[in-house]
Amino acid sequence: MTNLQRYLLLLICVASVVRCELFTSLAHMERALFAEREISSRIKEYVTEEKQRLDALSRLADELETHSSKALENTDFYLGNPVNAYLFVKRFTVDWERHIEDILKWKPNEEFNDKIDKLKEYLPTYEDLNGAVAALLRLQDTYKLETEKIAAGDIAGIKTSELSAVDCFEVGRVAYNDEDYYHTTAWMNEAMNRLENEKNKTVNKSEIIDFLAFSVYQSDTYHCHMWLEESLDKDLKEINKTADRAEILDYLSYVTMLQGNVRHALDLTNELLTLVPGHDRALNNKEYYLKMISERKKRWEKLQKWEKLQQWENNSGRTSR
Repeated sequence: MTNLQRYLLLLICVASVVRCELFTSLAHMERALFAEREISSRIKEYVTEEKQRLDALSRLADELETHSSKALENTDFYLGNPVNAYLFVKRFTVDWERHIEDILKWKPNEEFNDKIDKLKEYLPTYEDLNGAVAALLRLQDTYKLETEKIAAGDIAGIKTSELSAVDCFEVGRVAYNDEDYYHTTAWMNEAMNRLENEKNKTVNKSEIIDFLAFSVYQSDTYHCHMWLEESLDKDLKEINKTADRAEILDYLSYVTMLQGNVRHALDLTNELLTLVPGHDRALNNKEYYLKMISERKKRWEKLQKWEKLQQWENNSGRTSR
């Protein structure tokens, strides 16, 4: 091989390496461009989220300022109203946990965080919420006030704040925790009625049904069964489901058993198990219902044998005479 040939071969090799490195570099740079675009997108998303959070904080600040300014004009009059007192306490217990804490998760600095935590020591607690609900229910019982009128903002002719479905629900839940099933039923019913008329739903219908079914069952299995049957019927007709059919079947099967219709309770339980095959309570209930049906069948067969024996003995007695 001549020197010229060796030179040309070397030049070809070098060119190939350079070209390869150039393509590798271009591919790397292209990935970098995609990464740059993704970073830009993430930053914009972050800025949007921060703006939304700051807007929410601003609205919250305005709401708190408006409410406190109005209440402080006449504190005794405002907080002396049991509905206002209940809503005020609910704002800083249930509503705080569900809504406000999420907004305050973004904390600009430790000083802001420390100030909020110190001020929270002055805010109402769940013990205060129980007390506010107890006062409202005592007032209701003392003056025999209708739940519907209280929720509509009418206490014996005195205008008060109107309650939403979730406000009524929380009154019912406190009553439920105190094992006051009479008031639980009344306020859960009102929550259900108000939920039907709300465009922006404030509480989940299945939650109301859950508490309502048990409270009615504790005092009245007939109406409990009626409500649950109605829920099951509406569930079949609803396109956008508002309740969990499995949950309805769970309660309905048990109430049906309490009314003595064990076979229908078993049918409802079997339907529940087709929806949730591993449902522990349904599996245990099915075993229990099958046992009940078997024992009833044995008692029925035993009773029939005894009746036949009695009939035979009576016939034998007539023949001997």
